[in-house]
Amino acid sequence: MYESKNIPNDWIPNLDKVNEICIFKYEERKNPKSLIEAFYLEFKKQENIILNLQTYIFMHPNGRDINIVLDELENVKNEILKKYKYLNKENLPEINIISNVIPTEMMPHLFKVMDAFVLPSNEGFGLPFAEAMAMELPTIALNYSGQLEFMNNNNSYLVSIDKSNNKRREFMIPNIESFKRTNA
Repeated sequence: MYESKNIPNDWIPNLDKVNEICIFKYEERKNPKSLIEAFYLEFKKQENIILNLQTYIFMHPNGRDINIVLDELENVKNEILKKYKYLNKENLPEINIISNVIPTEMMPHLFKVMDAFVLPSNEGFGLPFAEAMAMELPTIALNYSGQLEFMNNNNSYLVSIDKSNNKRREFMIPNIESFKRTNA
């Protein structure tokens, strides 16, 4: 029913690798920095994996401009490299950015060519998780928030929250060590 030939080549550059996808608007509540940090800590460039981020910079007048999104990714990468001095920029795994709007009718086709869905976010209900699970994708989420109405340890990969870093926060962040193991 859903064939990868329907996906434009510039969306997903290498379908021969393991492809994880995260679909979100780029804002603090969605925890993009935690996702990227865990991905960089867990994988190396030589490994057969790509993290695909279908995103845009929320509240930015040109937030869908690929260069704006790439600049933000570069800033996050530099923050992580400062924090973890042992990481080598040339050895970081690949992250692919999709900043354009994907038509609703194309979403099942995109999910079908993916190997996993990941989103370390606090959601009211968690529609992206439900959609990914409906497409039979292994799904990684925080063990917190609205998605727990239908996600559990039997049907999902739930990431523990970092209780020490969540005091007086309006949203939860993942425990990076737990998150790394979940992505592996």
